[in-house]
Amino acid sequence: NFPLDLAAVEVPFING
Repeated sequence: NFPLDLAAVEVPFING
């Protein structure tokens, strides 16, 4: 659950 662009595997909480 981190605001990263490659963290699209977690929650839809993308920053970029």
